[in-house]
Amino acid sequence: MVKGRIELYFVDSEQIKKLNKKYRGKDKVTDVLSFSFLEGEHFPGEDLVGEIFIDPITAKKQAESHGMKWQEELEFLFVHALLHVFGYDHENKRDFRLMFGLQAQIMPDRKWGRFVEQIYRESFGE
Repeated sequence: MVKGRIELYFVDSEQIKKLNKKYRGKDKVTDVLSFSFLEGEHFPGEDLVGEIFIDPITAKKQAESHGMKWQEELEFLFVHALLHVFGYDHENKRDFRLMFGLQAQIMPDRKWGRFVEQIYRESFGE
């Protein structure tokens, strides 16, 4: 069991672009970034296990293009980022299925299936 806190920040497009460039080497706006501090040494008494940064303006645009409500998009991004904090990723097909399978258990609404299929096709060219 992991004990600790996760900090959530809502930032503007400029801030998330800077973070994306600094930590991922990608000079572009993104919807969400997550950082996990579960690995490695912690200062005594430090209970921060992760940080999540969401750009609500980008999320709102995505919600419109996905046919979702803004709040639904924010919830999806938050759960997705939480899974990243806890070590899940989607860089290959196996990990993608595992991570999004867990996300589907947490958010079982079928409307996300179409969206996840789109992400899969964009990620793996299928």
